[in-house]
Amino acid sequence: STEVIEIEQDGLLNLYDVSGVLWPAGYLLGLCLSNPVKCGVEEIFKAMSYVTQPQVLELGTGVGFAAIALSKTMRHHSNSPSVIATDVSKSALDLTVTNAYRNGVKEMIVAIEADYRDVASLLELKKTIILSRDNTSKQDQQGFDIIIGSSLQSLFDGTQDENAQLWLALDTLLSKSNPSAIVILSHVRSGSERIQVPNGTSPFELVRRIPGDRFYMKTRDGNNSDFELIVLRRRQVQ
Repeated sequence: STEVIEIEQDGLLNLYDVSGVLWPAGYLLGLCLSNPVKCGVEEIFKAMSYVTQPQVLELGTGVGFAAIALSKTMRHHSNSPSVIATDVSKSALDLTVTNAYRNGVKEMIVAIEADYRDVASLLELKKTIILSRDNTSKQDQQGFDIIIGSSLQSLFDGTQDENAQLWLALDTLLSKSNPSAIVILSHVRSGSERIQVPNGTSPFELVRRIPGDRFYMKTRDGNNSDFELIVLRRRQVQ
């Protein structure tokens, strides 16, 4: 059956605080996570099945649409999953909590103020996941089983460089003990801003790219979508 997600947004678009609005990249990510099979990211279920209590991290949650969509999917396929939704904007986190409650997944989503551009903030997030799990994995191997995010501004800059901030952040946060851990990002699909996975010694590899056209997204002019989904994982040892 089809589920409807109701989202409250900020009525005012402020120049320096745009996190209270659902943007196209976030909309595409939420559509995908609401139906991973149709989207072509069945790896989500494999990542969830490897652990008893899967942990998801959303970087820059905004109004919480993607976190809510994935929570609705996860509760039908996993035992006691949780989604940690982060943002630097307190007002955005308030909207996330409100929207989670409105859509019946408040118990699954934890809204935390965190800055994906700050290493100390990321390490504190990792500490949160380690303390919440009851297992014997080495601490440096633990992390999140699924990481999601959309149009994360500076975090997506210069990704062709293996030392770019995106790769350092993902290497810090993504589980090393779960071989099926996965990253799903949404961003522009062309030009210099497109996410490029560096060759060579990068710890990550591209699984696939999924165009927004799959969900019938168009530009204002009726052309093909400007956005795509990028599915990543830790580089597999042959």
